[in-house]
Amino acid sequence: MINKNENKKERAAIAKKKKLLEQIYNDLINNKTCAIVDLRSLPDRILQKARKDLRTKAKIIISKKAVLNRALEKAKINTKIKINFPAAIIVSNSLTPYQIYQSLKATAQKIYAKPGQIAPEDIIVHAQDTDLPPGPALTELKNAKINAIIKAGKISIQKDSVVAKKGEPISEIVAKVLQKLDIKPFQTGMKCLEVIYEGLNYTPEILEINEQTLNMELGFSIQCAKELSIQTNYPSEYSIERLLTNSYAQAKSLATQTGAYSNAYADELVASAIRQAEVLKTKTST
Repeated sequence: MINKNENKKERAAIAKKKKLLEQIYNDLINNKTCAIVDLRSLPDRILQKARKDLRTKAKIIISKKAVLNRALEKAKINTKIKINFPAAIIVSNSLTPYQIYQSLKATAQKIYAKPGQIAPEDIIVHAQDTDLPPGPALTELKNAKINAIIKAGKISIQKDSVVAKKGEPISEIVAKVLQKLDIKPFQTGMKCLEVIYEGLNYTPEILEINEQTLNMELGFSIQCAKELSIQTNYPSEYSIERLLTNSYAQAKSLATQTGAYSNAYADELVASAIRQAEVLKTKTST
C-alpha cells in the first residue's frame, strides 16, 4: 500500500514537472525576447518590485535549474549560459534587449556587508564627524582600526581608514561598524547575464550603453550614411531631396552653357542671350 502511494505521488510529481516544462516552453517560443537573469543573493523585495514593474510588459519565470535548462533546449534558444545557480528567465514581446537590460540594471541597490563576505574592493571609512555618541561605538571603531576620537560630544573619525582590503573576508566587527556608519559597500540586484532576441545573443558588454551616447552615435551614423548616399548618387529617403536639388542645378547649368531650350530654363536662357547681345553691341559700337 505504501509503495502504491509513493508511486502515485511520484507520477503526480512527474506530470506536474512536464506540465511546467510545457508552459515555460510555450512562453519561450511565443516571445521575441528572452533574458537569463542571475538571482543569487537577491532579496525578495527586489524580485517582487521587478515583478510589479514588469507585469504588463514581460513575464518573470522562476523554476528549478534543470527545468529551465530543458525548456531552453527544447525551444532551441541558442544561449551561451548553462544555468547551475538560482536564476530566472524573462520573456517579452514588447521590450527590446536594451530595455530589458536597463530595467534589470535599475533594480540594483546598495546593501550592508555581512561577516565573511569578500570585499569587492578596498573598503575605506573616510574622515568625518559622525552622529554617534561616545560609548561602546567608540571602542568598536577602534577595534576596526579606525582613528576615532570624541569631539563636541560625538565620535569624530580623524583620517581615512582602510577597514578591509580587496579580496579579503570582512570581519564581524568591521561589518558592524560599517552598518553603524551607514556604509553599504555591496550591491545587489537582478543581474542580466544574456538577452536573446530573434536568435541573436546580446551580452551585458553590448547592452551597457547609455541612451544619450546611443542617440549621439545613431545620429552621427545617419549623417555619415546620408553623405555617402549623396556622394555615390544612391537615392534614399534621407538623400533624395538633396540629390534632386543637385541634379536640377547641374542640368540647369548644362542647359545654360549649351543653349539647350527648356521651359524650366527659359528665363535663364533669355537672360543669358540678353547679356551676350549687350556685350556684342558694345563691341560693335566701338
